[in-house]
Amino acid sequence: MTKRLPQLLLFLCCYFSSFSMTSNDSLQYFLQIRDYDNAIEWLLAHEPEGYSRNHYLTLGYCYYMNNQERQALQPYQKVYDQESHELQANLYLGLINQQIREYGRALLFFRNLTILYPSNYKYWLYTASVFQSLQFSDSSFFYSEKAYIINPKASDAALRYCHALLLSQKRNEAIKVINDFLKSDSTKPEIISQKINFSDYDKKHKEVIFWGERLLRDSVKSARPLTSLAYAYLNTEQPDKCLELYKWMEKESIGNESLTYCASQAYAQRKDYVASNRLLDECLAQNIMRPAITYFRSKADNYENVKQYKKAIAQYDSSYYIFHSPFDLYYKGRVYDIFLNDKKQASVFYKKFLAEKQKPETPLEEKLFHYIGEYLQP
Repeated sequence: MTKRLPQLLLFLCCYFSSFSMTSNDSLQYFLQIRDYDNAIEWLLAHEPEGYSRNHYLTLGYCYYMNNQERQALQPYQKVYDQESHELQANLYLGLINQQIREYGRALLFFRNLTILYPSNYKYWLYTASVFQSLQFSDSSFFYSEKAYIINPKASDAALRYCHALLLSQKRNEAIKVINDFLKSDSTKPEIISQKINFSDYDKKHKEVIFWGERLLRDSVKSARPLTSLAYAYLNTEQPDKCLELYKWMEKESIGNESLTYCASQAYAQRKDYVASNRLLDECLAQNIMRPAITYFRSKADNYENVKQYKKAIAQYDSSYYIFHSPFDLYYKGRVYDIFLNDKKQASVFYKKFLAEKQKPETPLEEKLFHYIGEYLQP
């Protein structure tokens, strides 16, 4: 089953308390084993004649957990129409409308929740996130700040308020929010990661190392802050620690181009320039899109078609320099062979092609090898 939003776990107990009110063992069994298809089928077959809050809340919940968000709207709306103050109806109508980008309707339900339950910071956060999606920065800031004021010890509230302050060009205040949080709770990886971002930007390498090693001790596998840690090691001339971290991150499949470059510079600090260049070649391979070879060859075709053969050869030169494909050597030889009638230069590049390619791998390449072999005969 697809994982749902983490905050929904806060409300599951409400649902299961309502499930106990039904006397039907089959429905409870379907819910217990999370067989939402059969639960939905049972609920539709036993739809009450009049209004039943528990029935429609359960049906909406089953649709939602079965990844049928739009179908969940109708039963939740029925509850809302009868009881506009009902918590679960407002919550899920807000969440679903936010997911399907009906932000105006999502705002209606989330703002209802801030009025009905003003002391619950989560509802202020939900409203802030919708305003942010609508790019209403002032309103998003207001609701983010309110959520933080209600519960400054909640990491999601602190982090969203921090980001709101950054968008408002209030960086020092944003840093203070993170620092204040860490004074009381230094266990949240998302807060530590933001602290590392600030310290890295300010070139406070010792702070990056302190907090980055905290993430490592807690087995947090997050590429961005750990890449910052690798650079902090590099900038404090600790190449061995930098390379140890690089190898671990590669093993854990959280490496990236920036990290590879950092490791190349760590090897350079150790004066291992061969290893440094090898990693720099990897950076080039990551940075240059392989499909670009097609673009070079297409440009060469264009130049051939307008009889600008030297420019066509230049495109093959560039492609070969970057991608080292032996076929670019063949294409250069073909231009000298067919268009420039220069057997000497054509032979040079045909021979280089054969030396690099070594043997044909397809029937078409076999024909190509045969043609070049005959062309090179005295």
